[in-house]
Amino acid sequence: MNWRMRVAMLGALALVAFTAMAGPAAAGRAQLCRGAYARPRKSTMRTAVAATLCVINRARHAHGLRPFRMNAALRSIAAGQSHDMLIGGYFGDNSLSGATPMQRIEASAYGRNSPRLSVGQNIGWGDASQSTPAAVVAAWLSSGPHREILLTPSFQAVGVGISLGAPRRTNRKVGAIYTLVLAARGG
Repeated sequence: MNWRMRVAMLGALALVAFTAMAGPAAAGRAQLCRGAYARPRKSTMRTAVAATLCVINRARHAHGLRPFRMNAALRSIAAGQSHDMLIGGYFGDNSLSGATPMQRIEASAYGRNSPRLSVGQNIGWGDASQSTPAAVVAAWLSSGPHREILLTPSFQAVGVGISLGAPRRTNRKVGAIYTLVLAARGG
């Protein structure tokens, strides 16, 4: 498995600790994104997805990279993985059925008939104020493997999926699970 397929897991500790590591720069990137600091709710899911992409694209812009474009097939895959983690009570790269991010993308409209694919995935979750798009993206940017995936120049198409709740049984009931799926087709 190459580094682009590697998906490092974020635990609750990483999401709680992001505040100290992210600093004001991450906050500045997110402040112009509508809904970046709001906890996702059923009624604001579209705003939360758009805010997640906006915060990521602001970070990419700060590093001289082109923005990601939302892809419907990748968004469906990301939403499915977040939901799978919620109903399955787990936090991991692969689906309950064992499908990897690469397998899910290869089987999608995005991946079919593509001779070469590069794939990446970031997952994260948080509760309360740590469940906002800004908090989750800040945690990804504070984690070397996640940051590397977010700042990979060749990735162009993405999908963001968010499910409300915790990925495993905890004493916390309010939260959100995020999946970011990234891909690039090659010749």
